[in-house]
Formats: sequence, C-alpha cells, structure tokens
Amino acid sequence: MAAPVQDASVMAGSVSGTQAFNGMAAAMRPSNVSAKLAHAKASLVSQLAADKTLYVTLNLPLRNESEMDAFLQQLQDPTSSNYQQYLSPEEFSARFGPTQADYAKVLAWVTKHGLKISEAPANRLVVSIQGNVDAINKAFHVTLNQYSKQGDHRVIYAPSQEPATDIGIPILSVSGLDNINPPESRILHPNVAASRGHVVSKAGGSGPQGNFTPHDIRLAYYGTGPLTGKGQTVAIYSNAGLGTKDLDVFYKTIGATRPAVPITKIPVNGFVDDNSTNSNGEDENILDITNVLGVAPGLKQILFYEGDRQSISAILSKIASDNKAKVVSNSWIYEEDDTRIFKEFQAQGQTFINASGDEGAYNADTYGQPSENPEILNVGGTSLATTKPGGAWKAETTWSGSGGGFYAATGYLIPSYQKLKNVVNATNKGSKKYRNDPDVALEADFDNISVQDGTPEYGVAGTSYAAPRMAGLIALANEKALSKGQAVVGFINPKLYSMGVGTSSSKLFHDINTGNNAAADGQGPSFNAVNGFDLATGWGSVIGAQFIDTLIAK
Repeated sequence: MAAPVQDASVMAGSVSGTQAFNGMAAAMRPSNVSAKLAHAKASLVSQLAADKTLYVTLNLPLRNESEMDAFLQQLQDPTSSNYQQYLSPEEFSARFGPTQADYAKVLAWVTKHGLKISEAPANRLVVSIQGNVDAINKAFHVTLNQYSKQGDHRVIYAPSQEPATDIGIPILSVSGLDNINPPESRILHPNVAASRGHVVSKAGGSGPQGNFTPHDIRLAYYGTGPLTGKGQTVAIYSNAGLGTKDLDVFYKTIGATRPAVPITKIPVNGFVDDNSTNSNGEDENILDITNVLGVAPGLKQILFYEGDRQSISAILSKIASDNKAKVVSNSWIYEEDDTRIFKEFQAQGQTFINASGDEGAYNADTYGQPSENPEILNVGGTSLATTKPGGAWKAETTWSGSGGGFYAATGYLIPSYQKLKNVVNATNKGSKKYRNDPDVALEADFDNISVQDGTPEYGVAGTSYAAPRMAGLIALANEKALSKGQAVVGFINPKLYSMGVGTSSSKLFHDINTGNNAAADGQGPSFNAVNGFDLATGWGSVIGAQFIDTLIAK
C-alpha cells in the first residue's frame, strides 16, 4: 500500500526559522492541516461531537541539543572517554530533557484545562493527555471537525486551524488532533504480487508452500552458531493490538514449538487491547514477534508496546523512558518526526531498527516516516535463495519493493557516516546532500508467512520481515558483547559504514548487485543494486557470525 503523502514542512528540518528560548526551539512546528485536508480532497461534514474522548500528545523539544550531538559522537568514538558510556533515562532527562520546572508548567496547564494526564514519561519529552473534544478545543484554540475523505470509507477529523497554547514555554508540536493519514504497517499481501506482475521463486523455504520460516532465516544469515539472544530484551513498536492466540496458530502452521520467551504487552496512552484476532495490523504484529524469535529464540523477553494511531510519540517515548529493551523493531510508517527520541535511544545504547518501505524508490507517493532518518538503522528488502529448503545462504537479489533512495522534502541531510570515501558515487547515484537509504537489507519477498484472524497467510512480503530479522541479529550481537564484558552495540550506523568501506567488507556483507527498486507509484528515479553500497539494498545482507564479531570488536 502506498504511504501517506506528507507535506514537507511537517517533516524533519521544518523547525528552521524558530527562535531560541532557553536553549530550545520557541515556535511550534506547524501541522499544515489545511494542506493535508486539501490533498485528501476532504469535505466538511460537521463539528466533532463535543463529548467524544480523544488522546492528544504534547511534544516538547530537547534542551542543550548541540551538547547532546557532541556527546553522541563521543559515544561512537573508541578514542573518547565517553565511548559506549551510555546514559540512564534519568541522566538523559537531567542533561537534555526539558527542565522539571518547565515540565511542571505543562502538567499544570493540562490540569487547568480540565484534561487528564495519561502518560508523563521520565524523559519529559512528551505529555499525553485525555479529554473530551470540548475541552481540547478550548485548550488548543481550535474547532475539531469531521470530514469525509474522497475514496476512503472513513470519516476523519481535524482541527479548523493550527493549534496554539498559552503554556508559556516552548512546545515542539501537538499530535493526535487529526487522523487524516493514520500509521500503516509495512506488509504486502499476496494479491499485491500479482498486481505488480511479480514472480516469486519459493525454492528456499522449508515452510508450507515453500515459504520461509523464521528459523530458515536464522540458518541463512547466522547459521548453526551458539548465540540465541540469551538475556536480551527486544521491544516491538505497534499501532495495533495483539491476538496472542494467533501466535499459536503460526507455530502450528509451520510445525514448530513456540519459544518459551515471555511476551509482555505494554499499552500506552489509554490503549485497550482485548486480545482479539481482528485488530487491523494483527498480521504485522504476529510476523514481527515470530521473526525476532526465529533469529533469537533465547531472548529474555519481548516487550510489545502498543497504542492507537494517534500515539506515536507517546509509544516511542515510553520505550525510551523504560529503557528495558536495547533493541527496538519498527515496521510502521507514520507522520511524526521523532528525531529527539531517536537521539535518546542512541544516548542510552538502544538500537532502533526500521523497515525502509515496500513501495520501491522514495517519492511523494512512496515515502513514509521514519525512513531516511539519519539517527536510526533502516533495513531494506531482498529476495533470498538458499541451498535447499531450510538450507544455507546461496544467493540474493533486490526485492523490487525495497524502500530506498533519498527524498529531499524530508530535509534529512547526509550524515557523517555516509560521507566516507566510496559510499556515495556516480555508480550508485546517491545524494551528497541528503541521507541515503537503506543501510542494509534482508529477505522480504512474497515468500513469507503470517496469521490474520486465526487464518495462516502465505506469500506475504514486506520490509516488515526484514526489520525484526535484523533486530534478532542485533540481539545476538548484544549477547556476545556482554559475554565479553563489553557494552551493547547501540547505534551501529557509524561502525556499519566503516565496515562497509573496509577491506574485509566482502566477509561481512553479501554484496547484492542485481535488481532495482523502481517506485510502485509516483514519479522519481529508481536505483539499481550495484557493487558496494547502493540505494536499493544498502551494503547488502549481513554474514551473521563474521558481522557480529566485527561489530563488537573495539
């Protein structure tokens, strides 16, 4: 499915022109609701019912951000005394979050306006509030209306104008005041393969109909080594609930025993999970969990953070403030720019892994946040072949849906790790100005399994599969690093690119140099897989054991 089109000014880089105030941005980032309504060809229906309950999140900017950026560079520098000296959430908040006094003003403002605080995490970067429409209208000086969206059965809501507050301190943005473009999962069903004329070879999988099982993926990328992710915790980000019975259906389908790893649901911002099997996004959640476990079956636990589709920042902030999971997997696209929380993940040694996209090369119709953000690891898609069903890696080519490229409208500039010699060149046609995606890629073709409403699905695709598989591999790396008395790997991109340009690159990555990621919709360039780094598969897929050993080497 196509990603929601986003106006450039609501993305990263849109806060330029704001004034400094106590070290923070003073102007609220515009949500450009009028532009989004116009693009959706929405027609006014009526005012939103005054007694309807909504959950809204106030996003606060970082403090001392230039100091924080310098610290993050030191975390990655083996010559620095701060190398891998990760912060606790309390330490992060004390140095880089809004002050306690400013945060107290926000909480007091919420109460003053008759609203209820639903989430106030330790990092002080968000305040999630609950209230009826009437109170929210008055607090933010808006009128919330209902609209009909052309070509969509949903009745959407949005404010009549940009929100404003009289809190007296900087507010970065307000999220949850509209549901024009809700989050979507990075998953494609078999009918999409037919519509794109895609022919799938299913010779590699040991599962039903030749599909890959999660254990097949472990064998292909890691092999039979001893690492299992023992002692590690992985967090799954989700904008939908989880029907745990479908996990049992999945393992019965593939003829395997469900790993004895606890899965804990953590509802955020008033989200109610009734454990049903008909939640929109259910198959996404099943594949996320089972593919992490396929690669890292010995995890200590999986923390499943779930919230509604207006609670993006609240969920991410909760994951950061809890700081229980050092690996975070995300397979959803949305409209929030949460760079500040991604930087907190880095400061705390948490690796955030994102599915790059399923619509091919980026353009206005195929791009979706948080892809291309330079503060996270973006994982594209490949088509994998193995020596036999359930066998070792044999070959790989680009999966045509692999999200990649560069999209100038995001404003995400090229990071220092992509400025290394031989990363961007005339052959791969990368940008020397903007961030290039993806960083690496793993199997994501129409030869995978999930479960929806108690029914197995075969021939499912998406970088939704690639991201949790990479999360499992990072959990293995953390296990080995800790066993050697070292710190977890944290934000791996600087080290990853140094490995890519190094002389041993061919021993660490399966360099993919066939196929391309022509966009499934919209206008813009597509990118061929070429020797070395490219904008279809990044550095390629990882050669598990060697990759892990080099990644944790000081």
